Amino acid sequence: MVMAASGDHLAILSQAGYKQRDPQLDVFNLSQTNDEWNQNHESNVNVGFLHLATRLALDPTRRLVWAADENRIKSYKCAFSGSATKSLPVHTFDSGMFQGPITTLDSGSRIMRSGSGQLGVWNVEEAPTHGPRGKVIIGQKLSRSTVEDTSRDVGDFNEIERSAGNPADQTVSLQPDVARCGIRVWSPHPSDARTMLCAGSKEYRAFQLDIESGSLVTRWLGHGAYINQISTCEEEPHAFVTCAGDGVVRLYDVRQPTPSFAGFNGAEQMETAILVQVDGLPCKWNCSLLELYIPSI
Repeated sequence: MVMAASGDHLAILSQAGYKQRDPQLDVFNLSQTNDEWNQNHESNVNVGFLHLATRLALDPTRRLVWAADENRIKSYKCAFSGSATKSLPVHTFDSGMFQGPITTLDSGSRIMRSGSGQLGVWNVEEAPTHGPRGKVIIGQKLSRSTVEDTSRDVGDFNEIERSAGNPADQTVSLQPDVARCGIRVWSPHPSDARTMLCAGSKEYRAFQLDIESGSLVTRWLGHGAYINQISTCEEEPHAFVTCAGDGVVRLYDVRQPTPSFAGFNGAEQMETAILVQVDGLPCKWNCSLLELYIPSI
């Protein structure tokens, strides 16, 4: 689950189909009324991956939603205005060397994905597209044997888009301490565009990453298990929210090393949470719980 920094749009990746082997993407315009939301949201966007999509990013400025599986990053043109139009594929990037989280940079003009020991960056403005009907192949065409090796349960292989995509335009090497930790999830820093707020795959702490040098800036303590999501919002320039396998949602001030608030909901695993403002009040929101909390930051 990912929310745009402006708080206007929400995207959710889920599993559908037989034995939940197919990726499903839903995009919601949160500025609509309940009736408009139910009738016109972008439901079941055909994300033509070989495998389940696990990564998301939003670019409302270009009306693009980005999704990624273990091999490719793809963008789709979505009707963020709420009109019920078909969502078409726009870009495909080959990210076989980069299988971590994705994010947009520079107001959507670039997209970045983490990998083992490095970051991959693609220039969106200069990248080829699938054309006005979403049918043009980008890069090499995937072979029949590759398509048949899908983990999805598809009766028609035409449901899988066969562009291999373009390789990264730029790579950034991660410093050894960051590379050892790995990057499990991340979110843009709320007040520093040059850095990302990250959580590692080999430790429970959150940390700040300089994306230009690949170096670690600072760390935050608090969780007793791996962090599953980090969320920020434009209205809170010094705050971010995390959730983890310890069943806790924590609110941090980037200027302090430990959390300013911790919320327990009784679950052993907290998979997703987002930081939003409702009528000017900061909120921590997950799929089963809505909590209002006014931080002293």
